[in-house]
Amino acid sequence: MLVFLFVLSGCVSSPPEDFVFSYERNSIEDEHLDDIQSWLQKPDQTRTRTIEFNDETKGHHFLYAHSAVFSEVEVKQKDDAIILMFTNKKTEHKGPDALVKIKFNPKKIKSFVLNSE
Repeated sequence: MLVFLFVLSGCVSSPPEDFVFSYERNSIEDEHLDDIQSWLQKPDQTRTRTIEFNDETKGHHFLYAHSAVFSEVEVKQKDDAIILMFTNKKTEHKGPDALVKIKFNPKKIKSFVLNSE
């Protein structure tokens, strides 16, 4: 029984080898909530910004991207890169900010490219 639990917990901690990436708009992992809220409170230094969380022991790799200037973000893969295109520039800072959470496999995704209109 002990061996079975060890094998099962080992399988849960790392993403499947064929997993590349997934994303959700306006979503934050519970374990990142405090850090993300603090990060979002800091003044923007650029039109778009990112923050990354890597937990090798759990096999979790996340990148969050945010813009207070744009209200939409498109996410696409090209080879071993994720391309984030921020669109729909806000006028007079009205409308929601663009926020996206990307979970990724660092063996498959090597870089992120931020673009905007």
